Amino acid sequence: MGTRRSGPERISFVLNLFMIIAYALGGAVIYFWHLPSIPDQNRRILSGVLLLYSAYRLFKLLRSKRTGQ
Repeated sequence: MGTRRSGPERISFVLNLFMIIAYALGGAVIYFWHLPSIPDQNRRILSGVLLLYSAYRLFKLLRSKRTGQ
């Protein structure tokens, strides 16, 4: 069966998952929401960075869960 996590490990996992979702949603919102004060190229770069960072954090979270660290 699966391993049981302690309280702090469970809280850390949930907070990491929440932040991954927040970064991905932030990147998507910035990409599709046209703000007149931000140039299009800067808006696309910022949204791309946020989406890449959320993918990186998801990769790290899955890798740490698989190795049990």
